[in-house]
Amino acid sequence: MLVGILAALLALTTGCTSVGGAPDFGVGGSSGSGGSGLPSRPRAAPQSGGDLLASADLHTLYQALIDSYVDPVDPGLLINGAVRGTHQASVQAGLLPMESGIFDTATLRLSSDADGAWNQWSQIYNTFLRKLLNRIDVRGIGQGAAKGMLDALHDPNTTFMTRGDLQALQISDYVGVGVVLAPTGARGSPVVREVTPGSPADSSGLGVGDLILAVGGKTTDSLTLSETVDAIRGTAGTEVALTIRSPRSVAREVSVRRGVVRSASVNTDLRSGVGYVRVRALQEGTSAAVRTALVQAPSGTRGWVLDLRGNDKGSLQEAVNVASLFVGDGVVAFQEDRTNRRAAIRGAGRPLNGLAPTVVLVDEGTGGAAEVLTAALRDNGVATVVGSQTAGRAARTMQVPLSDGSVAQITSQRLVSPSGQPLNRIGLKPEDLIIATADDWISGHDVQLDRALAKVGA
Repeated sequence: MLVGILAALLALTTGCTSVGGAPDFGVGGSSGSGGSGLPSRPRAAPQSGGDLLASADLHTLYQALIDSYVDPVDPGLLINGAVRGTHQASVQAGLLPMESGIFDTATLRLSSDADGAWNQWSQIYNTFLRKLLNRIDVRGIGQGAAKGMLDALHDPNTTFMTRGDLQALQISDYVGVGVVLAPTGARGSPVVREVTPGSPADSSGLGVGDLILAVGGKTTDSLTLSETVDAIRGTAGTEVALTIRSPRSVAREVSVRRGVVRSASVNTDLRSGVGYVRVRALQEGTSAAVRTALVQAPSGTRGWVLDLRGNDKGSLQEAVNVASLFVGDGVVAFQEDRTNRRAAIRGAGRPLNGLAPTVVLVDEGTGGAAEVLTAALRDNGVATVVGSQTAGRAARTMQVPLSDGSVAQITSQRLVSPSGQPLNRIGLKPEDLIIATADDWISGHDVQLDRALAKVGA
């Protein structure tokens, strides 16, 4: 079973999982409505405070997708997505499924005419909101429509972010307990696969391989990984009771006080003569820390393992900066726009001299800028890739701000590896494919790292 580190970087902390690809991956992109002078043909629906997305707001997003998404978009696909999203949000707001049937039974004669398709939809949407204003809280209806349009594209980098999501992204330290969990199945007790040094979990004695059997007295047997994570999260300073079972021991209860989790983006170690560089995030200062590790390595270091597992956030520029240490001014990636025009993204300066053999370690949680870095080192022939298939979230994005403080993130440019391989939606398959299982973590074995270290030493 794949160890899909949905947790990941959850670090059981707030704000780490709600946004797919790298949050500041729009380097060189733009913020705005996706074009100047967008027409405001649709009449605005009745307002219910500043948190309601009227049809004019949704039209801004719709037109941005038509004009600026990296691939041509069928208007009917977006309208159908809005229909699904509105229906789901209405039911969640308390409306009976049959009452929201106006969207299911409405006669929409959709075609390639973007304006015509929108005008049909907006009339139904406005009528729907007018009828519901005094019956249910309609603030989430517009967000449902926006999310539905974005979800219809099945693009991990084209996502909807609420105001709270955006606020969480701006926080560098998170409230949590400081563990990374891996699932043992679709439902069931997850296993700890990493503990942040100095975190509340570390201070409470949690270790790699511990099973989380219950949270606050409630068993995790029937919970999904996300549900277990939600149960563990809470307010800083409060305590959460965890029932855990360590390998080769009986179950016990541990009380962990939630707190601010701080984790360095780069940690280094020397393992059997091999330099181990753990890169959790590509953020300001990461490339300098990696450079220091490479330059100040003890004499006799036989090679390097660059561990990018679970690294799905960070900046493209830092990925380029780290790649430059290995490839100098070589091509790190190509970016392509919707007309398939391609431009090279190059490193800067000269590569470090005399670098020993390097292995890049990746998994399902490796995404965004980390995928660009991995592809750059592989395609330039300076590293071998070990681990499992990456997330496929590498793209440049633009943002469309909406009136309720939410933002739609839209893929505006593809990122392509130096060898020409598309990265978004596809990801990278390692040359040496190693799948870690929950049983591996429970037994205390990091089979992916073991293979990477052996590869360097071979």
